[in-house]
Amino acid sequence: MRQGNLFESPSRTALARSGDFWTSVVAARMTEKDLNEKQAWVYQVVLMATRRTVNELAEHAQVRDPRSIGRRMNELVKKGVVRVAGTRACLVTGRPAQTYEVVK
Repeated sequence: MRQGNLFESPSRTALARSGDFWTSVVAARMTEKDLNEKQAWVYQVVLMATRRTVNELAEHAQVRDPRSIGRRMNELVKKGVVRVAGTRACLVTGRPAQTYEVVK
């Protein structure tokens, strides 16, 4: 293994292999996307429960305040790791709401 110097651009190597457990793949994606701890947690919730509204995700994750997920969701959308999948009636509130999915 060769040590790089300060003026070379770092080489991009894969952080997870295709045969790794899904938890390793998720951890690698979080590292690549530079997510903080809360963003990484919401990212994992969306990955496990895709195409759900913020209130449905909060219910799935057993979070009392859905705003905590909603705030992180906006940050993840801005970073480009989560996208709006569509709009439909929320199963929790019955009101129209956006659904989210992880960008592959």
